Amino acid sequence: MSSVLRSDAWHEREDALLTECILKQVREGGTQTKGFEEAGKQLGRTAAGCGFRWNSTLRYKYKEKLQE
Repeated sequence: MSSVLRSDAWHEREDALLTECILKQVREGGTQTKGFEEAGKQLGRTAAGCGFRWNSTLRYKYKEKLQE
């Protein structure tokens, strides 16, 4: 992975990885913030960027999964 952080458009595979990281953290008793950090490292994006993407676009699609 490059040390350059990305700021381009999000792709479906990135959304999928972000979602996977968030749901995994929540299932294991962690926080969404930890999921943002984990996803950010894997995607070369900031945790803040991941958090913004999650909260603005993806969270609503997975609301039920988060409550399980």
